[in-house]
Amino acid sequence: MKHTCTRSADLRRLRPRIATLLACLLASACLQAQAQSAQETVDWMLAKKNEISGACSNTVNLGKVEITDQQIKAYTEDGNWTRYDWSQVADVTDGMGARGCYASAKIVFNKQYEGKSGYIHLWIGDEALRKKYIRAIRHMAQLKGATLVSEDLF
Repeated sequence: MKHTCTRSADLRRLRPRIATLLACLLASACLQAQAQSAQETVDWMLAKKNEISGACSNTVNLGKVEITDQQIKAYTEDGNWTRYDWSQVADVTDGMGARGCYASAKIVFNKQYEGKSGYIHLWIGDEALRKKYIRAIRHMAQLKGATLVSEDLF
């Protein structure tokens, strides 16, 4: 009879560990199910690209945007362009465009241009889509090895 009581006590001690292990496995499965690949992220951004009404950067005013799995580029028809690799993204915020007249996804890069941080604004009027685009840009940058400014600093 004493043997049964010992086994019961052992099971009670293991329950919290088993519960913790199951919780970790469940959380891991949920995170993996939500994660998108770089190609899926680019495909989504390209599918929504028509919602971007314009772009500007250090060298581009009222331009267009090109997105690949390696980089993002703002350009104009007359040949001006700004191009950065995803790994160079430092921060992505919801900001105002260069003229302050249109809401934008502001991408700041860790590379300097004429003494200032490089940037690209993507003008996206729909707030819900702009927020999703910002999350997609952050996700793509992290997939490509960028070290982003933490959103939880202050």
